[in-house]
Amino acid sequence: MTDLIHNLAGVALWWAGITLALWALVFLLFLAVMKLREMRREDTFKDLHWSGQAVGWVIAVIGYIGDALLNYIGLSVMFLEAPDFIGEPLCTQRVIRHKYHSTGWRRERALWCCSKWLSPVDKTHCDG
Repeated sequence: MTDLIHNLAGVALWWAGITLALWALVFLLFLAVMKLREMRREDTFKDLHWSGQAVGWVIAVIGYIGDALLNYIGLSVMFLEAPDFIGEPLCTQRVIRHKYHSTGWRRERALWCCSKWLSPVDKTHCDG
């Protein structure tokens, strides 16, 4: 029984470490992608050298992959539900669903994510 508890504790610590690192990386990429999106809206993205544009697209792709991983690994535990691989591949989609369609603690967590993490970077990000 002690080995089982030890193994479960190890898995929990591994999961927590991966989630925290992924959260930080995804947030950094989120900041970059939101700036790139702003540049595209203002039509200044084209002013970047082609190599800068290429790096921007790579950052966006890596950001979306990291966002999906965080949704499956981190938000599944945060909201205590299995991820919807097809309908909600990204974190924001799940957060918006809980913001508008959930009640209780899930809605409160979604509102917290919007107000403390997403909306300060992009005011319209949590508008479903």
